[in-house]
Amino acid sequence: MHYANIVVGNQATTCNQPLRINDKNVGFLIAPLMGHCCFKQSSNRKAWCLTFFEGSSFERTITIFFQDDPDRLTDPKALWIDTRMQSAHHVHEERASQFLRGSNTKRVDEAICRNQNMRLLVDRENMVLLSNNRERYERIILCQALAIAYKDALSTCMLELTECIKSNDETRLITLYENMLRFNAADYFSHPIDQQKSHELFNIWEQLSKHWRLNELRQELTAQLADVANLIKEQRSKQEQEVHRQWQETLQEKDRGFNRKAIFISVVVTTLSLLTLFQLTPDTFIAFWSSWTSIFSK
Repeated sequence: MHYANIVVGNQATTCNQPLRINDKNVGFLIAPLMGHCCFKQSSNRKAWCLTFFEGSSFERTITIFFQDDPDRLTDPKALWIDTRMQSAHHVHEERASQFLRGSNTKRVDEAICRNQNMRLLVDRENMVLLSNNRERYERIILCQALAIAYKDALSTCMLELTECIKSNDETRLITLYENMLRFNAADYFSHPIDQQKSHELFNIWEQLSKHWRLNELRQELTAQLADVANLIKEQRSKQEQEVHRQWQETLQEKDRGFNRKAIFISVVVTTLSLLTLFQLTPDTFIAFWSSWTSIFSK
């Protein structure tokens, strides 16, 4: 189990058992994140199915396939070089560089994390661990999967938000905006590793996060959300102004109608007073009434 392929999406149907590393449950993630994750493995442990951000609109599943032979994987992204037989890390430099770049230009000294027992090298989406501990490799693979899940979710958020703004679909925009606010507040953690449980993985996550530019992506998303909030506020303000304008026009129309009725009633009262005063005949009143009502019915 030296090579690993890391794929976005659920592509393993054989993962039906809880994931265990070194015969233990995953315990190094912080509780708020772990509470919305589901980690499964196949019976032979050659496949993992890792689901992050369960219940979120941006739920992500990462599938990992392990093989000793890279030719049995479509696109291996991670390599563990077991240093138990040869502990000198520089001895493995060429093999690591060839895996990462297909050349001999990557140096072991460029490792993002290092100590006496391990070196961790990353390049683009690929990773190499030189270590005498397989469990360390598996835990780092899980951290790599989380980084990929975060990057894919954040990138999707920004892409969908941009498309929504350009399509001028306000209803969809508001729904997406609310979902993204929830994801940003409830599912994204700059420090998802419990430092008290694994100081080494805590430091490794810091470097993986920098490599994948996660905090930069989140800052871009936060800025985009702020712009959307202003856009929605402006659109709502225009709608309120239009509603107020229409209400004012309706009110003015009612006022004009009321004034016409008031004038009509005043004329009728005056006419009746004149009829009483001069004692006109009913036929004369009917003719007079018809002429006046025809004026106000126009």
